[in-house]
Amino acid sequence: MIPWTTIETTHAEAYNTGELSAAEYGELVVSTIESQRYEPDVDVSPET
Repeated sequence: MIPWTTIETTHAEAYNTGELSAAEYGELVVSTIESQRYEPDVDVSPET
């Protein structure tokens, strides 16, 4: 598990008790993911 990732407890409980199917649970989890993308920091040296 990624340290900064959290799953809503209510979603997990509903899945564990059979109230949600795997597809429903997955859809809820995916909809709560926040993504931040950063440009890679790449140092390129010219060929000599």
